[in-house]
Amino acid sequence: IHAIADSLFYMGEGEAMELVEFAKDKKGYLDLAFRKTGSLFSSAAEVGALVGGGDKIQIEKLKEFGNHIGLAFQIRDDILDCISKEDDLGKPVKKDLFMGRPSIVLLDAINSGISIERMMKCNNGELMHLVSESIENAKNVAIEEVDIAKHQIENFDDSYAKTKLNEMGDYIITRSK
Repeated sequence: IHAIADSLFYMGEGEAMELVEFAKDKKGYLDLAFRKTGSLFSSAAEVGALVGGGDKIQIEKLKEFGNHIGLAFQIRDDILDCISKEDDLGKPVKKDLFMGRPSIVLLDAINSGISIERMMKCNNGELMHLVSESIENAKNVAIEEVDIAKHQIENFDDSYAKTKLNEMGDYIITRSK
C-alpha cells in the first residue's frame, strides 16, 4: 500500500508542479517525469517484487528499474508527440507543444535557440525537421535510462522474468504508439 500511496502522491505533486512552473533543463524535466510517470512504473515494479517474494535488495533494484523504465517511457511519449500522425498514435499530436507542457524535446529545442512560436507554426513534417537534433538527443536519453534500468537487474539470476524485463526496455525505446 505504501508503494502505491507514494506513487499517487508523486503523480499528484508532478501534475501540480507542471501547472506552476516550467522545467527549464534536463534535470528539471527528469524530476517532473519521475513524479508523473517514473513513480508509477517504480511502484508497479516494487509491488511485483513484494508479491513475488523478493528480498530487500531485489525490491530496491526493481523499484529503480521501474523508475528508469518509466522515464524512458515518458521520453518516448514526448518523441512520439513530435513525430507521429494523429491516426497512427491514436491521440492528438503536438499536444505538449500547444499546451506548453515541458517535454524533453521541447526543452532541448528551446535551449538550442528554437522558439516555441516557430515550432507551433510548423506542420508535423516541418516540426520533425526543425527539432530533429532534439529528437535524437531525447532518443539518446531514453536509451541511457533503459541502460540504467537494465543495469539494476543484471545480477539477477537468468530467468524468463528477467528476459521479459529486458525486452520491455528495448520495446519502450522503439515503440510507435
